Amino acid sequence: MTVMNVLVVQAGGEFCELQTLNASCRHRDEVVVMETAQYGRMRLGSCVVADLGFVGCSRDVLSILDARCSGRRQCTMRVPDQDLAAIRPQPCLTELKSYLETSYRCQKGQLRRLFPIGLHLFSISSS
Repeated sequence: MTVMNVLVVQAGGEFCELQTLNASCRHRDEVVVMETAQYGRMRLGSCVVADLGFVGCSRDVLSILDARCSGRRQCTMRVPDQDLAAIRPQPCLTELKSYLETSYRCQKGQLRRLFPIGLHLFSISSS
């Protein structure tokens, strides 16, 4: 029987309006892999302190964060940025502030660029 030890560092959190997500991996042979990303007013907490009748509204924005971050050693996103602001319809009342909630892991892999079209691919190793 073969046992493989794979160290996977997980991180993420809540990012309120005017805060910045900084997703990064410590080791040169690791890349960010986004796992979840929600934008809206998911629950009361540090970003949403009053219900106002609009808690629990959100949109899955994993595709946006995945395109921006997955396969890279690091990425940043200010909340809200142009991609989040462009979501239509907005998940919650536009007069209310929304926040970003994410989770990601760092996994061994490397970023590869396909020339000349500039596409990014990444490969992940399991050991």
